[in-house]
Amino acid sequence: MKKNIIIITVVFLTIINLASLATFAYYRWFFMPVSPIMERAEISFQFIKKRLNLNDRQAGQFKSSFKIFQQEAGIILDSLQINRAMFFDELSFEEPDSIKLNTLIKEMSTLQEELKMKAINNLLRARAFLTPQQQREFISFFNEKMSPMGMKPN
Repeated sequence: MKKNIIIITVVFLTIINLASLATFAYYRWFFMPVSPIMERAEISFQFIKKRLNLNDRQAGQFKSSFKIFQQEAGIILDSLQINRAMFFDELSFEEPDSIKLNTLIKEMSTLQEELKMKAINNLLRARAFLTPQQQREFISFFNEKMSPMGMKPN
């Protein structure tokens, strides 16, 4: 009787472990969840495609241009996140090192400037395949988006 309980327990635990490993493998190699950022990017793309009345060729060029920007910006955003964490870690000390804080602020400013330049280059890449009317609409769209809340763009 005792031997049967041990065998049943071992079989049960083996099944649980195999199920756990299978679940882990599925989520690791086969399941690609859509992140909220990717979902927002797709919604934004569809909105821009409709607003600018992009044809299929332009939509493909726009998407590939945006993917390049995402890759470039992702590297900078990762660095910014690390610097911000280091900044707040230093700030949490009893006596933070003001020289280190100033250095981190300058690094973050440089990274933010790089990010802005990447964004501008992305806009210029996108303008290259738009018609003059689409370019005007594109600039108007970003002027609206970049205006402070409650203020109308010129």
